[in-house]
Amino acid sequence: MDYTPLTFAPYTVLHEWDTDGKLIYTGADITADSVYSYSSGRVIAVGKDTDLFSYSVTVQYDVFNILRYGNLSEIAVGAGDILQEGTLLGKADRFLHFEYATKEQGSSRWPVRVGDQTYWKHDPSELIL
Repeated sequence: MDYTPLTFAPYTVLHEWDTDGKLIYTGADITADSVYSYSSGRVIAVGKDTDLFSYSVTVQYDVFNILRYGNLSEIAVGAGDILQEGTLLGKADRFLHFEYATKEQGSSRWPVRVGDQTYWKHDPSELIL
């Protein structure tokens, strides 16, 4: 069993980044209960997920990188909060969905707008595996 700084607990990857199949999936899902900040950063968005039943937290870790933590049943931070590595972000609802995006497009074809900024989604595997 592997450990990740996102959960501080054993986890299993439920759904990986997939851009080769017919269904494009530009994030990753892992088993989780409590979810923690990957590193120090600032919360730039908190809100309802598109399913309207869960919440998401978007954290800017530096000028170029953000992580979006989704499928949360509870949130423990607010927009504008300054985080330290390991800060509790919230509780996951069965699993954590997260997306990794940077200001650099590279080979990504998936832009995402956060506020007035454009980021590009990338494979988050390197952050958890």
